[in-house]
Amino acid sequence: MGIAAAGAGAAIGGVTLTGEEEGDGVGSGGGGNGSGVIDVPSPNTAPVAVVSMTPDALGMAGLTRYRFDGRGSTDPDGDALTYSWDFGDGSTGTGATARHVYEERGRYSVTLTVSDGRDSARARGSVRVGPNLMGRFGATTTLDDGIRWDWTLDFTQNGRQVRGTGTSIRSPPQTIRIRIRGEIRNTNNFICPCPLPSTWTVTDGADGQVYTDVVDGTVRAGANTIQFRTSSGLELVVRRQE
Repeated sequence: MGIAAAGAGAAIGGVTLTGEEEGDGVGSGGGGNGSGVIDVPSPNTAPVAVVSMTPDALGMAGLTRYRFDGRGSTDPDGDALTYSWDFGDGSTGTGATARHVYEERGRYSVTLTVSDGRDSARARGSVRVGPNLMGRFGATTTLDDGIRWDWTLDFTQNGRQVRGTGTSIRSPPQTIRIRIRGEIRNTNNFICPCPLPSTWTVTDGADGQVYTDVVDGTVRAGANTIQFRTSSGLELVVRRQE
């Protein structure tokens, strides 16, 4: 006989049972003929998550735009997939592809979750983000005349715009003061080396003379080293002071 309740379906263990009965009703002496239909859900195969990331190199905080792609993910049953991203810095995203800029240096674990509506799968990767130019850089140079100069440069950064102040002290004592304005130019999505053309305004402490120089700069990989070349041919390499 069929299993039913007033013609409605009953769910038992995830299997839906439906049916109907005919007869004289409760308390009658008549017999009944029943029919039953078992509706068994088709099995589901979980999707496969695949993630790729570019650039696969050390970027610069606040500038490098990382691109994430989950379109290599598949579902064996051909079901449509939804995509959700966890970028590892408290930010999230959706869609088969996503972009993200990290504001702080570090290594971040990125997680893609794909779902077919019943099952889900995850894929993980990581990105490395280098610092921007905020901070103190320094160097010691000895010019052709044998006089040593100690350089200290302090930089601030707002997007691509870079400003700096500094001093250069020679031995025997003489101090020049420096103001710097420059802009980091995009090279391969800010994967350095990146050009940093800048203008230096220099005040000579010995006689108060002020002069301006256009300086070619280059930010090296990791943004821990900057190389400058002045119009007079001076080459200065400053390194981050931790």
